[in-house]
Amino acid sequence: VSRGHTLIIPKIHSEKIPTGATELAKQIAELLKTLRPKKIDIYPSNAFGHEILNVIPVYKGENLESPRKKAKQEDLQKIQKELETAEKPKIKKPRKPRTKRITEKNTWLPRRIP
Repeated sequence: VSRGHTLIIPKIHSEKIPTGATELAKQIAELLKTLRPKKIDIYPSNAFGHEILNVIPVYKGENLESPRKKAKQEDLQKIQKELETAEKPKIKKPRKPRTKRITEKNTWLPRRIP
């Protein structure tokens, strides 16, 4: 459909798309941003009794109903090289807040009068 169009087909037959497949689609969408599309659409669809995900980079208004064209092997290899040399997005790990150690120096208690 468009340059960089990706299909994700889960191995498990189910009526719902597994969360792992949607996470993979989001990661692929981030990687496809290196091809500089206007936007990236993720469409779920059903083919051959399988729920699949289409990750489509949109350059001029492409969608699932756009005319299909056969890609040349050289074009596919060029896209593969572009994606391999692209800087991969870094996964941010959430930081745990540091716990403050309580000592006599940093603790203030009001003076108690009996």
